[in-house]
Amino acid sequence: MVGVALIAFLALALALSPLLCAKLIIWMFAIQVLMVLTSLGSFISNGRRQFPLWRQKDFDWEAPLTDLVWITSIVSILVCFGASKLLLGDFAIPTGIMTTLGAPTS
Repeated sequence: MVGVALIAFLALALALSPLLCAKLIIWMFAIQVLMVLTSLGSFISNGRRQFPLWRQKDFDWEAPLTDLVWITSIVSILVCFGASKLLLGDFAIPTGIMTTLGAPTS
C-alpha cells in the first residue's frame, strides 16, 4: 500500500521530469525486492547456524531472534546502499523541478 502511495506521489510531484520519476520508481521497486531477499537470506543463514542449538534443554529462544535482527539489518543496509549507488549514481534533482515545487533555490 505504501508503494502505491509513493508511486502516486512521484508521478504528481515529478511530472516535469519523467526520466527522474521513472528512475525513482525503478529504484523503489528494486529496494523492496532486495529487502525481501536479504531478509530471506538472513533467515536461512541464521537458522542453519542456530539449528544444532535447538536440541539443548535450556535453549534461549531470544538469542537467535536478536541475531537475526542484527544480521538482517547489517546486510540490508549494505545491499541497499550498493543498489542505490548503482541505480541512482550521482543523484541530482534538476533545478527546474525545485522552483516549480516552490522550494527556494540558492
